[in-house]
Amino acid sequence: MQVSLAYVLMSGKRTKDYKKVFKKIRKLLPSVPSVPSFVTDFEKGIWKGIQKAFGLPIHGCVFHW
Repeated sequence: MQVSLAYVLMSGKRTKDYKKVFKKIRKLLPSVPSVPSFVTDFEKGIWKGIQKAFGLPIHGCVFHW
């Protein structure tokens, strides 16, 4: 089952932009999400941002292929 963690409107798609967003999300959550992996589209910046913020495996979304 896949459930969205958050929706965010952003003006940039660089790794540093995503890192800021994920850092803020981590601050707002009571603990690190207890999930086995993340599913997202194939943007390089978001993959790097997730790795740096959460350190969990990432899978590409088949819909966005």
